[in-house]
Amino acid sequence: VLLDEALVAGQEFVQHVADLYADASGKFKSGKLITGRVVSKTGDGILVNIEYKSDGLISNHEFSDFELEKIHVSDSIEVLIDQVEDEDGNVVLSYQKAKSLKAWDRLAELAAADEPVRGIVTHKVKGGLSVDVGIAAFLPGSQVDTSRVNNFDQFIGEEILCKIIKINKRRGNVIVSRRKYLEGLRSEEKRSALEVL
Repeated sequence: VLLDEALVAGQEFVQHVADLYADASGKFKSGKLITGRVVSKTGDGILVNIEYKSDGLISNHEFSDFELEKIHVSDSIEVLIDQVEDEDGNVVLSYQKAKSLKAWDRLAELAAADEPVRGIVTHKVKGGLSVDVGIAAFLPGSQVDTSRVNNFDQFIGEEILCKIIKINKRRGNVIVSRRKYLEGLRSEEKRSALEVL
């Protein structure tokens, strides 16, 4: 009787471990978005725990300076599982790919609805500015304001609203216009003022 009970208990344990493994293997797949917790920040990157057998180190180059300042230990962070295991048995995570994946869907929806997108101006590029809207978008110099701008440096680090004027996921580019957003805002204000009269 004891031997039968031990066999049944052993089989239940084996089934339990198999169920756990099946559940974990479904949860941890390459290309899957998952929320993790920041364990530490180092000079090399950010260590993230996704409740897998190892933590994933995400290189600092995947984050803008603004993001690195905002992220703290114990924060929740959405990442993409790039590889379940590399050659050393470590999970490989990507913050940039997770951000990009989510951003394309949101940007397509905003463009279709002609709604503005919020972003942070990160740096100057040839002919304009780079704006982080989940991915790097190009803001042409002629589209920064309703009047000519000579000093683009004043916008770096600023959060701005823009209209999406071109989006091409296949080519990986997005062009935005702060000017178009501001003109729309002024038209709306004029219309509201006329309605009051």
